Amino acid sequence: MTTEGEAPRPEAKTGLLAAATRALRRFPGVLIVAAAGTLLAIQAAFRSGGNDLARFSHWRPLLVAALGISWLYSLSLIAERRWKGLSRLLVPLGIGFATLGLYYLRLRSLNEATVSEAFLFEYLGLFLGLHAFAAYAPFLGRREPRGFWEYNRRIFVRILAALLFSGTLYLGSLLLFAAISKLWQGSALGYLLVVIVALILGMFNTWFFLAGVPEDFEALDSRPPPYPRALKAFAQFVLLPLV
Repeated sequence: MTTEGEAPRPEAKTGLLAAATRALRRFPGVLIVAAAGTLLAIQAAFRSGGNDLARFSHWRPLLVAALGISWLYSLSLIAERRWKGLSRLLVPLGIGFATLGLYYLRLRSLNEATVSEAFLFEYLGLFLGLHAFAAYAPFLGRREPRGFWEYNRRIFVRILAALLFSGTLYLGSLLLFAAISKLWQGSALGYLLVVIVALILGMFNTWFFLAGVPEDFEALDSRPPPYPRALKAFAQFVLLPLV
């Protein structure tokens, strides 16, 4: 509690910075891929008026980046529970970027004219499968049912919080630029909006989520709080069958 005339303590700012730094140390690969995907999305948006080949040349690495976020996230959690030191960082980075590179080679022969329905199902299956794998990754080879459900509860809540914060920033940006556009017209304003929206959805949303990923998995299994039955039923009988 601060007295009159005393400056407020910077605990909140320090806490946010510490959480962001901790997320960067735990998931460097995820944030690298998220940053690359954000830049690629901005570049693809700016060149949307080009020819088909030029547009698709930007979408190929963007498709790989979209897979890489959940893939590197899962690998990082697996390594975190099995290794210490540099191995914990280098193993997921090596496996993750090597496999993503191989999948990019798979996409190099594709263009908008040759994209088939089979490829769309292949990519959608990979995308959903990697996201489902993220729910199990920290518990592979372990019998920690209570920890598993508590981890997924926290992840689910964190996803909702990330969407809420990102959505609020997104709507706020739209309203701000709508007001500015009445006073100033120009293509630069539209480009700036694209950059801000991409940073919110690509970087802020991902980083905010990662900052809330649990670290002490043993504690999740030994002393978890009561798990909401409705959420457990939704995950077990609705979400998992859909995936």
